[in-house]
Amino acid sequence: MKHKVIKYFCDKESGVYYMPDSFYICDDYERVILLQQLGIIQVNEEVETLTKPKKATRKKKASDNNATKSQESITD
Repeated sequence: MKHKVIKYFCDKESGVYYMPDSFYICDDYERVILLQQLGIIQVNEEVETLTKPKKATRKKKASDNNATKSQESITD
């Protein structure tokens, strides 16, 4: 992911120098969050969507609908 650099810094992992308004490319979520907390980069909005877990959904089967109807008729 590309993240906008706010402050001049040298990446300790790659040794590359980044100027303000350039882009820092990194896929390591923890590293990106650390640099954001230090005020060095502005995180791309897509990172937050990647970290949110997706809700598990289940498709309803026709038999589920029939089972619900049969339970209602039993209780009546």
